[in-house]
Amino acid sequence: MIHRLRPVLWILVLFGLVPAFSSLAASLVIKTEKDPYAVFYPAKAYAWHPLSDVHPKFDGDIRAALDRELTAHGFQKSTAGKPDFWVGYQFKREEMTKKTPQTFHGGDYSWTEKQYRLGTLIIDVFSPDQRRIIWKGWSESNYDPKLSDEKKIQMANDAIKQIVVQMPPPG
Repeated sequence: MIHRLRPVLWILVLFGLVPAFSSLAASLVIKTEKDPYAVFYPAKAYAWHPLSDVHPKFDGDIRAALDRELTAHGFQKSTAGKPDFWVGYQFKREEMTKKTPQTFHGGDYSWTEKQYRLGTLIIDVFSPDQRRIIWKGWSESNYDPKLSDEKKIQMANDAIKQIVVQMPPPG
């Protein structure tokens, strides 16, 4: 009797648990965009952008995770002199539409609108020379403000790791 139930149990396990696991994996969507006219190489050293839109409660945790992942990706934190790029982050605590300037060849600007969901974590890479964003990565997740602080930090760590891996490698 038990051996007859095994195939049924396997089917239940596969069809019952696989969707549960896949929904967890699919709950974090990573997107990136690069300024097609920006030169990212030979970027190696970074510093924190002075005007980062920080999250007051989790700033230390987010910066530590970004420092850790940027170092693991081959970048180094600039301690003296001018960095090759600035890094900053934003955490959207509400749904919003944000207009950002897009630079086109010749210096003409146009504006693009992006819709950001609650809980979106955005990592911006700025050119100190051109004073504009040259690369951006962000995560969208099934963010629940009622999650514990530990879960929120874990979600941010996972997002940061997945975003930084998609950055252009150091020069």
